[in-house]
Amino acid sequence: MIRRLGRGPAGRSGRRREAGVSVVELAVTAAVGSVVLVGVATVAIGTMNASRSVAVRVGTSADTRVVGEAVSRSLRTAVRPKGQSAAVVQGTATSVTFYALLNRSGAAQSTDTVASLVELGWDGTCVTRRITPGVAVTSPATTGPFWTWTPSGTPVCLARTTTPPAYRYYATAVLAQGGVDTAPVALVSGALASTDLRGVQSIEVALTVTDPKHPEVPGAPLLTRVTLSNVLTDSGGV
Repeated sequence: MIRRLGRGPAGRSGRRREAGVSVVELAVTAAVGSVVLVGVATVAIGTMNASRSVAVRVGTSADTRVVGEAVSRSLRTAVRPKGQSAAVVQGTATSVTFYALLNRSGAAQSTDTVASLVELGWDGTCVTRRITPGVAVTSPATTGPFWTWTPSGTPVCLARTTTPPAYRYYATAVLAQGGVDTAPVALVSGALASTDLRGVQSIEVALTVTDPKHPEVPGAPLLTRVTLSNVLTDSGGV
């Protein structure tokens, strides 16, 4: 009688053992592969988030510089118009309203520039600016007023941000005396007192543009102090 090999119990058992080992190996391989894929995905996501954060920060830093320059240039031209008691009309921690000599036409000046009323504020989502040109008063009284300003229209958004600007007001243009920083004028009920408006000689501005779509990415702060040169040389208004 001829016995066929591999047909008995031993052969079947061997094949079962071989099949069992292959399944275990496959499971281990799948598990290791999953771990590797998770690690690769984690690294890729982290790299993408880091790149996005860098791009957002670069963008907000540029926006901060642009809006900072716009605010500073407006403040540098602050002036007390003839017939008005002060250059600064109102000042709070997040907004300031003042008169400024702005020639926005780009044309040559044949007469004195009429001061504009500039309002720098924050509406909760934007650093804003509204400019109202002055209008001469017909047959003004001897003591004025000589011009009027009637704000209208919607303020322009200079930069979108979830962080409000911060203003501080100083009765001097000197940054420090005797190695000690000069102290800002205290706000009364959140605003400059009317008796302090005339004495403001410099204004400190702190700006930080934070992307509303990515508030988790901190913006780069900008801090500058602007001297109101026209106020320092004020001899009765212009």
